[in-house]
Amino acid sequence: MATVRQPDVNRLLGAAQTEVQKNRQRIEKGLDILLAREEPPVGVTPKDVIYSRGTLVLTTLPSTAARLTYMIVFGLGSTLGMAALSGLLGWPLAQAACRSFAA
Repeated sequence: MATVRQPDVNRLLGAAQTEVQKNRQRIEKGLDILLAREEPPVGVTPKDVIYSRGTLVLTTLPSTAARLTYMIVFGLGSTLGMAALSGLLGWPLAQAACRSFAA
């Protein structure tokens, strides 16, 4: 006969309290941004302005390492995003194909 293990209530309460605290901090930060209690940092990436006309600004990153890092992060993000979207869109089609062959 299988025995049912009782959950550790103290551990569950501690985890719940931690999550509540995190969410409270997130809400406070969101309200700070929405109510403009403090100005958010703008232009934290170091860059050199090449050309500026009205609201159009053409900039470059200052070092080769920064440029390569930017390109790698952008490339990985694009690739992973496309893979995730393809998987999400392809999964229902694959399920439908499996069901049609089983029938």
